[in-house]
Amino acid sequence: MAMVDEASGRALARFAAENSTPENFRLLEMYLRNFGRPLSFRTPRLSLYRGNPRNGGGSGEAGHSQIRRALAELDIEWRGADPASPADSASRFFAHAKRELKRGLVQAGARTIAEANRYLERTYLPAWNSHMASPPPACNAHRPLLAPHDLNAILSEVERRAVSAQRTIQFHGATYALPDPRKAPLAAGSHVDVEERRDGSVFLRFGASRFALELATPAPAQPEIKASPHPRKPHGRAFNPHWMDNFFKRPAAPLWRLLK
Repeated sequence: MAMVDEASGRALARFAAENSTPENFRLLEMYLRNFGRPLSFRTPRLSLYRGNPRNGGGSGEAGHSQIRRALAELDIEWRGADPASPADSASRFFAHAKRELKRGLVQAGARTIAEANRYLERTYLPAWNSHMASPPPACNAHRPLLAPHDLNAILSEVERRAVSAQRTIQFHGATYALPDPRKAPLAAGSHVDVEERRDGSVFLRFGASRFALELATPAPAQPEIKASPHPRKPHGRAFNPHWMDNFFKRPAAPLWRLLK
């Protein structure tokens, strides 16, 4: 994975196990901390970057991906690369890497991603930026990161969730309790943005503030009602369960007495 400045040809690259959003965020953070914020980024038109079409929209407008959302929060425009466009700095970098980087990795004996990244950082990228790239122009369009640009928050996964009547939210199969209502007065049914950072922590976005969320405490279990070992006796006269014992063996009264 590589990011190349079109004006100067400076490159930043790293090996990753997959082309995923977290890996792109890691590379993007490295670029921002080294060079600052460019005016725009141009990437392939993959859903990972451009997002997925909205259902029922009809216009074909693409919904923002996590990467495009992060770029918008950094005031960086996203542009999709045109496959028919002539070769640019990124194309030249990848073409050179296919030849020279492969040879260098073999000579260095790199066998793991960590060893390959070490060779990139210490040998290949310094050589590229020294000999193949030109100095940044005087009108360098990169801008510094500002105080509100919290990269831990911006370069995270952000999703919208609904607040329950118990002031909790469901996120990735877990239930989180909202902070004190005086800090975040949110009514049941309202929607909030929840961010999961790369270290696994979960935060609530409320205006310009961020509140760390913790798992909700489960409700106490209701005590089990056990049946009494002694059945309750009916009210009133005591019941004799043996009143039918030897009933038909008892001597009957004479008929004349019953008819009298």
